[in-house]
Amino acid sequence: MRGGLNNAGLLGVCNPMTQAWRELPSMNHTRLNFLVGICCEEDTESSSYKIVVAGGTTSDCGGGDYECTTEVYDSLTDSWQVIILSGSKSSSCCSSSC
Repeated sequence: MRGGLNNAGLLGVCNPMTQAWRELPSMNHTRLNFLVGICCEEDTESSSYKIVVAGGTTSDCGGGDYECTTEVYDSLTDSWQVIILSGSKSSSCCSSSC
């Protein structure tokens, strides 16, 4: 699911086998133009999956600042978690003039 600034940070997920889809909870950081990937757990009984979202731009400062965080959605907890990468220089990356 993708839209303008009014619904930045919202994603939906679709099961191609059942053609059912649902909207996911909002991410912790509002972002546009991000990278997204999905990983399915090998345990077929749980049918769980994780969605990884990285990068993009924020909409807080007119949509131009780079968002340098990574978030992971877990279908088992129905929640997003911000992931801190070890060795990351996020303090310099995320400095903002807003």
